[in-house]
Amino acid sequence: MATALVPPEAQLVAFRTVYCAAVALILVARLPQYTRFLRTTTRVEKPPRVLAWMPLPHLGAEASLGLGVLTAVALLAASAGLWPAAALAVAAVGALLYFAQVMQHPAVRRKANTVPVILWLLAAVSLDPAPPDPRVAPAVLFTIKLLVAQIYFSAGLAKLRAAGWRWSDGKTLRAWLVHYHLRDQSPLALAAASSASLCRRGAGAVLLFELTFWLVIPFPALAWIYIPLGVLFHAATALLMRIQYWIHLGPAYLVFIKPWLGSAFGVLPERLFP
Repeated sequence: MATALVPPEAQLVAFRTVYCAAVALILVARLPQYTRFLRTTTRVEKPPRVLAWMPLPHLGAEASLGLGVLTAVALLAASAGLWPAAALAVAAVGALLYFAQVMQHPAVRRKANTVPVILWLLAAVSLDPAPPDPRVAPAVLFTIKLLVAQIYFSAGLAKLRAAGWRWSDGKTLRAWLVHYHLRDQSPLALAAASSASLCRRGAGAVLLFELTFWLVIPFPALAWIYIPLGVLFHAATALLMRIQYWIHLGPAYLVFIKPWLGSAFGVLPERLFP
């Protein structure tokens, strides 16, 4: 059977389908933990302001649980293509309000910030019931890729601003590993911190990865390298430091993989990555 490249508008619809389903499943899986956190935490901070000026309401644990369920339902509806624009708008508002309530949870903090932004982008391009405009779809996919890339680039810049290229000597990384060992009693973090050579190489690799991840945008074939590296990077931070950045950021990685849903679009992809 002859193969054909997936057009951008089909890629966007497929990304919307898989991304919304993934975010919904993750949200449902995490709801019990986040609800327990809201019920038991003794120090509740006010939700952050949107763009530093628009305050968000503070909701209780039960209202937040209901909001989380509503958001998950809206995500599943959008994934199934049921009133996608309305479902995505509800999901975007719901995600913004819900994650603001659990912002203090270690697995959330700033790690879920991309979710409502991506949902708003998808909602804007889903207003027309017809397939996305082929002239608009590439711009939306590019914006989502840029959103993910800037997370890593800004993290790399922050390291350079704090310590310059000396950050790559591994001393700062060793200090953080010791910190997480003392906080979490992690023998793996202590073992990693005990090796100056490992910390030096790891720090250099992290800095290089963060400052160059954006190259996957102009050179999509590099996704074969950077996507596995990103998975390893987040697995290492989760294992050594219990930093769960991957939980809510992970589904956004799908934008770097050529998304398809088999014969649903009547095309077959020639390659996994565009």
